[in-house]
Amino acid sequence: MTQSNTYADSMKMFMNPEYMTNAMKQMPDFTHLTEGFKKSAEAITSATQMAAESAQSIVRRSAEIVQAQITESFNAMKDLTATSNPEQAAARQQEFLKTSFENAMAGGKEIGEMTSKSAMEMFDLVGKNASSAMNQPMKTGSGKK
Repeated sequence: MTQSNTYADSMKMFMNPEYMTNAMKQMPDFTHLTEGFKKSAEAITSATQMAAESAQSIVRRSAEIVQAQITESFNAMKDLTATSNPEQAAARQQEFLKTSFENAMAGGKEIGEMTSKSAMEMFDLVGKNASSAMNQPMKTGSGKK
């Protein structure tokens, strides 16, 4: 057989409708694949939106906590300057420091919990999508007989 006959034979086989039909049945279903990519993109978009909303909430709450601390500090300074008794001033200062520390710890804990909850929600969303995508069998062919 010559090279041109081998090429001609290959083209005849390729142009055979039965060969093409069988070959198409063995090919992956790209529609299924693109649907999977679309679902993944939607999940990532949702997770990103969730992250942005959570970040806004965290920043907003952090600002509220800082504002409350500033107000408390300002009021404490007013009280300290209004007191002429040194023992009373020392007691108020000690109480202010204790309260400030407790409030700072509570605020830090609250922000940490908000951040942790947000991260877990995002991981759950992406994880559920990935699990769903991996549990779906890969389809081949067009499904038509």
